[in-house]
Amino acid sequence: MALPLLPGLSLRRNIGGENFHKSQHWGFCNNVPMLFEEKPGIGGQPLLDQRPKPKYSEFPEGMGSNPPAWIAFDKQVLNFDAYFKEEVPDKNQELYRIRHCKIYFYLEDDTIQVTEPHVLNSGIDQGTILRRHRIRLPPPHEDQFYTVHHFNINIDVNFYSRIFKIVDCDLYTKNFLKKMGIRVNPPGTRPADPYITERQQMALDLTLVGQLAHDMQLVVTDPAWSSESSKYSFVCCVQLNALTEQTAAGLSSKNVSTNPLHPYERFDTLKQFLEYDGQVLGFSCVWNDSECQYYGPRELVLRYYLSDDTIDIREVLPENSGRDVVPLFLKRDKLPKDAPTEMYQPGTITNYTLLNVLGRSGRNKGWYIRDPLQTGAVHQEFYKDCDLKIGAVINVWGRKMVICDCDEFTKEYYRKKYGIEDFTPVQYKAPPPPKPEKPIPPYTGFGSEEDSLCSCKSLLPKAPHKDFRKFLEKDRYGMESNTLRFGAKFITDSPIDKDRKFIISYFLGNDTISVFEYTERNTGIPGGRFLERGRIKKPGQELFKSEPSEYYKAHDLFVGARVCFHGHSFLLVDADEYTFSYMEKNANEFPVADIGVILMKLKDKTESRSKEIRKTFATTDPEHTNVVDYDTFSSASPSIWNARLISSIVLLFVFAVVLLQAGSSFDWISECCHSINNDIQNWIVSVAGGAFSEHEIMTLGRHYGVRDDSQIDLTFLLAVAHEKLKKNSFENFDQLSAVFIYNDREKCGVLPYDTCRTICKSFRLPLSDELLENLLTKYEDDHKLVNYKMFVNELNWRENQIRPVPTVKGRRKGRDSDPVRSSTHVLGNGQTSQIGVWGVSISSDCWTRVYHLAAAAFLTFTPTRVFGP
Repeated sequence: MALPLLPGLSLRRNIGGENFHKSQHWGFCNNVPMLFEEKPGIGGQPLLDQRPKPKYSEFPEGMGSNPPAWIAFDKQVLNFDAYFKEEVPDKNQELYRIRHCKIYFYLEDDTIQVTEPHVLNSGIDQGTILRRHRIRLPPPHEDQFYTVHHFNINIDVNFYSRIFKIVDCDLYTKNFLKKMGIRVNPPGTRPADPYITERQQMALDLTLVGQLAHDMQLVVTDPAWSSESSKYSFVCCVQLNALTEQTAAGLSSKNVSTNPLHPYERFDTLKQFLEYDGQVLGFSCVWNDSECQYYGPRELVLRYYLSDDTIDIREVLPENSGRDVVPLFLKRDKLPKDAPTEMYQPGTITNYTLLNVLGRSGRNKGWYIRDPLQTGAVHQEFYKDCDLKIGAVINVWGRKMVICDCDEFTKEYYRKKYGIEDFTPVQYKAPPPPKPEKPIPPYTGFGSEEDSLCSCKSLLPKAPHKDFRKFLEKDRYGMESNTLRFGAKFITDSPIDKDRKFIISYFLGNDTISVFEYTERNTGIPGGRFLERGRIKKPGQELFKSEPSEYYKAHDLFVGARVCFHGHSFLLVDADEYTFSYMEKNANEFPVADIGVILMKLKDKTESRSKEIRKTFATTDPEHTNVVDYDTFSSASPSIWNARLISSIVLLFVFAVVLLQAGSSFDWISECCHSINNDIQNWIVSVAGGAFSEHEIMTLGRHYGVRDDSQIDLTFLLAVAHEKLKKNSFENFDQLSAVFIYNDREKCGVLPYDTCRTICKSFRLPLSDELLENLLTKYEDDHKLVNYKMFVNELNWRENQIRPVPTVKGRRKGRDSDPVRSSTHVLGNGQTSQIGVWGVSISSDCWTRVYHLAAAAFLTFTPTRVFGP
């Protein structure tokens, strides 16, 4: 009878407790009502005989870290070596076998995994024996799971009625168990498998027998084994069982191989396969089929596979041959030379011959030896690569085929391996007659010529084929327009039309041309589109003809060329910078822009006067300094070098500077410069005998033209920049300066060139790329760093006013007044020159380039330099 719960009568010491209720055994798990038997007794405290069942491994305090086990022991596994015995009820040679395995215990969630390492040629399905999961203890504790406390060395664990014996563990597992306070047992031993031991002993006995047989020139082996080397002759056959038992003790001490000897000769085909896999010799063959006399010889393709010496043959069927299409004429296999032959019995053709001289009844008790003389063996010869040559006749199962030709790979193979150089093909049939040309009817006038021609090639007319590859390569992409633009004017005597200016655009993507006319006031001509975009035929061609018409191409358009578009004759007088650069980059397509071709022409024209030129310069340079001053050069030989013309150019140039300083009109000076430019060009044309076009002269001038960027005046650059900024109302200089300071992490006042250029581009400064680059270069120091404070301060047109740049007002007359050339007088196109320090930009750099060109042309024949330092 229980005592009442009164003070002095209760054994409980928690006097003053408030909770004395009985624990509720019913609860919810995943919203499902369930019965829980593991809840404590009175007041949430366990009874005297009640112990809570641990769900996971309990670790002592201080082990691991404060986080839970699945975080503290993540990717930490205990590794145990174990084995178990498996019964073998269906064999009398072995009653059981020993299977070794590994037990992995995952500390994060108490899961267990059992795996068995793979053993070669074991015949057993090995790998994972138990998947990773929590395993319950055997009865009567099946309500609990295995924890880390249930594992140790030299103990048995029961996983689903299979007993595993733990014999060892790794070093990490031992250290972990010791830290847990578990006394680790000493490692155990692994028992040997009786069947494996028996097989190893048999292998050792056979090895000893083979060693003894080799000494006695005998080859005695067991049919259950195979070997690589057994090419020995034999003298006699004796039974060696007694000798084996007597000499086993003596031979066991020697270092003999445990691999058994085999009676079979091994043919190693793996090396040939690995070396020649994927390499096939191809031959063209001909077979004169006697049953098909009216169809001629039958063409076949023979393929020889170097990896395994096999051959297959495929027939090449002509159109409308009437024969069935089959995949192969001969399937892939080795081709015998003497086929067809009589059928052999199974087992007649083998790679070896065995003599059963010591046969016995019973399994694995007979002894066999190989016959090295191959008595009664049937030998077959197969076609090899050395038998296949051009002109050779091969026997394909009774059909005589002639090898006529081979492919390039086959030729190279025979050239390297056999040194054959003659690969003349065998002509087995007359060449086919040439195909008659189909007459093309003349153009009817309906549609384009290409469209009309397509209606003659097929019954169903198709659209003419377009060159999409050229379109993709030459179409506009980014800043690359692939469009050549030329300035042109009419070739006419009409006073109204001769001053009209045009722009001719040639589109490289599809060889089309469009013409636009400049709009000029008070001329009565509206301007705008003059000729719509399209391909233009060259003049002087018949309209209704069979041959295709010739159209204008890119190489037909150059400065100085005369073209006729639908009855309108044009003279190309200039081109933009992109056109000149594109033609010079692709000089192989444009002969007028090829500097090498032009120099050769110039050399041919002036070679007759080369001796006189050398003599003149040698006379003026008696000390052989290879330098001639300008005065001596200008007065050397007016007949050879028109020095008076050059002197007058220089004098007029200096005079123009003086006039500009005095405030004279710039238009008049520009006219004088252009007139001198025409005189120099006319003089070069006269020296060359009229063999040079204007484009070739300009190419020479561009090639030998020298532009010194250091001579560009900073004041002029700032004046042009201020003008651009004023026109676009750019005033965000404070913001620009703040961004520069933000990027200057070291606060040294300078930034790299690329960083400054990127910041200016982000603010979208209305300056051309070349103008911006020149300005940034002016503010660079010796370390290529830009002083951004001075750059922004000088660029601020509100605080730092600079005198405006004098520009050309009004319209120029003459050749350089066309729109294309006149657009190049602003700085930034790379084709301008400066006069003095006033920052005057003149679009007449061509004559300065010709000035250098004249010296370079004559230097082709003499090493003497024309200009001094």
